[in-house]
Amino acid sequence: MSDQPRITVTLHWRDEDGWQQRQVAFVDQTPQHLIPRLVEALGLSSIDHNGDQIVYELRLGGEQRQALQPRELLSAQNVRIGNDIWLVARMASPDLNHTQRCILHLPDGTEIVIGPRGQVLTRFWLLECLKLLNPDEYRREEERSLQGQSVFMAVTRDSHCTIHLADRGYWVVTTERDDVITEWAVEQEFEQIPVGAPIRLDNGMRLRLGGSGGVEIAVILA
Repeated sequence: MSDQPRITVTLHWRDEDGWQQRQVAFVDQTPQHLIPRLVEALGLSSIDHNGDQIVYELRLGGEQRQALQPRELLSAQNVRIGNDIWLVARMASPDLNHTQRCILHLPDGTEIVIGPRGQVLTRFWLLECLKLLNPDEYRREEERSLQGQSVFMAVTRDSHCTIHLADRGYWVVTTERDDVITEWAVEQEFEQIPVGAPIRLDNGMRLRLGGSGGVEIAVILA
């Protein structure tokens, strides 16, 4: 990535002393990858004085402009050398009436909507959903299980992990187990979820239940 052309822009952000600006240069990437690096480099907080998470957005051409799409390359969103970019902090919305739906996308394409009360993920629950929504794939999965080749075998029979709404209205995943590996994709690589720590789910995040040989589930927030 270091050999790629770099985009030099004027970055604007607000801290305790007011609005600041400086020139920064970075390779073409998505806002969701760039924003954490900018927040860290500028020494900005990710938690406010009430302990609530601060969500940062990148905006092109002005503080009041629409936020750039988090998963699209900056160049695809008309970010060019010499532009002015605003790094804007906003609070995660606590309005539960506008909470995004959490949809789990299984490897075969089956989509499962998680209810507002949350859901404990187990092998039985996932396979029962597959049986209901895609019976043909369920039968194929049964055959793989008999041969010891099913990725679902890496998921525990009891509580593997839980997906639920946090108090502030966003979705999180937690696990209380340290004898199975539940991973989540960060910076396009998988990291293990710490025991007992709620990890916020973002649109497009991937979960892998059972480690490298487990079932990979995409998370869609809509």
